[in-house]
Amino acid sequence: MGSDQLKDKRTSAIEKKVDDVVKQKQKAKRSYVNRMRKVPCLGIFFALMYAFCMSTAVAIVKFIHGIHPIEILVMRSIMQAIVFLALSMKKGAPLLGTLNERWHLFGRAITGTLNQGGWYLSVRKISLMDSSAIFYSAPVFVGFLAFLFLGEPFGIFEGISIVVTIVGVLLISRPQFIPIFSDKTHPMTSETIEGLILALLGSFTFALSNIHLRKLQKTATEVIAFWFSILTIFLGTILVLCFDEVKMPKDAFQWFLIFLVGLCGILGQISFALALKIEKAGPVSIVQSSNIVIVLIYQLTFFNEPVTLLSLVGAVLIGSSVVLTGLKDMLVKNHFVENIKNITTRTVSWQIDHSSKDNDLYLEKYSSFFANNISNTLKGVHGA
Repeated sequence: MGSDQLKDKRTSAIEKKVDDVVKQKQKAKRSYVNRMRKVPCLGIFFALMYAFCMSTAVAIVKFIHGIHPIEILVMRSIMQAIVFLALSMKKGAPLLGTLNERWHLFGRAITGTLNQGGWYLSVRKISLMDSSAIFYSAPVFVGFLAFLFLGEPFGIFEGISIVVTIVGVLLISRPQFIPIFSDKTHPMTSETIEGLILALLGSFTFALSNIHLRKLQKTATEVIAFWFSILTIFLGTILVLCFDEVKMPKDAFQWFLIFLVGLCGILGQISFALALKIEKAGPVSIVQSSNIVIVLIYQLTFFNEPVTLLSLVGAVLIGSSVVLTGLKDMLVKNHFVENIKNITTRTVSWQIDHSSKDNDLYLEKYSSFFANNISNTLKGVHGA
């Protein structure tokens, strides 16, 4: 009996030590994030870093010739899988994720693979700016998907944002079946149609990916990125083997470019995770729209692709919708509108209270004046 009690004491002491170590790690992590939050604009910097890395990666994919875009994505994912597996093991995070979030972990991996694949394929068929503008319209559609799947409110503002974004997409794509866009001298080719469909597929699955990410509250970011990379390797390899053939890079320069794509993917994933930990989602989504400016610079500098006025207007409309969506989320989370209402209500109620008090003083003053006059008159009558 004494030995059993001794074992229980030892077990409880070990469990207590483990709990203490876990609490210390969590406390250190919170203090680390809090220290980062105190650095001015650090979250905005990481959001800009994410936009720069993703734009640079897709520009390199367009620049590399002779290798299928999905094969490049697979090579990038191999690098990501190695790095994020090491980070997950170092962190001690469960590789299968939290039990009740595994379906969303799988959904995030599937949608992440589809959105990156669609984007990488589209830049080979349409211009870099058109593809990226359509792809990064995803935050606008997140509101509608969140309304459908998460029961979040969907109001007039969200509806207007979606309409403006759709107008922007139409200005970029200029479908020939709409009379104002019909141009017999420059008809839409099948390659252009494929590129637009792939960019829209990437945008829609990117929005779905964000919905899954909202539900992954307890699963480590490194684990999410690891499984996204693993599924991309698996599905991408099958796709390349079915529709194309595996082609190795021709020289050291192509190997270097593919390495840069992988490096940009890793830094982009880490920057995005840090940006969301330090900064709120609204400002992060606003800064993400700078991607359109970055790819426009790449397009004019390296690819000599013409930028039409309609494409530029469409990109501005999509970017404006993303910025306004981020601002709206930021103002709602800061309770800006509620505070304005409260201030207005208090001001109006203060005016009503004070005006009523002034009226009461006015009535009291003049009623006492009339009462005194009446009493003096009565006294005069009695005296007479």
